[in-house]
Amino acid sequence: MNKTSIIFVHIGAGNHSVDKEKIYKEAIKKACIVANEAIKLGKPCEKVVEIAIKSLENNPATNAGIGSNLTRNGTVQCDASIMRSSDGAFGAVGAVSAIKNPIEAAAKLLEFEAKGEDALGLVPPL
Repeated sequence: MNKTSIIFVHIGAGNHSVDKEKIYKEAIKKACIVANEAIKLGKPCEKVVEIAIKSLENNPATNAGIGSNLTRNGTVQCDASIMRSSDGAFGAVGAVSAIKNPIEAAAKLLEFEAKGEDALGLVPPL
């Protein structure tokens, strides 16, 4: 069976400089290339998404990870979320600092959440 994969990425919210259009397009291209490589290796969809987002988080030209907008106090706070449609599992972090790749933290919570309640009956965090 032939499968078609489509990858969409964006470089973040806010205003983007027309002067940096080439840099933004390169960041998007790189994210799509690494995601496509992950698809070819048979990685699950949520891992492909994590890889694409991590590429954007690692690029200082984007509004993700190290390139995030600063708070009023001049610190970086990031949000990240990831979801798997097959079982509805979801992981998210908000306003985190000192994490290079917030998507990795969200993905860990996705894995944890997908396991359901723990032995004590606690509901996993999102």
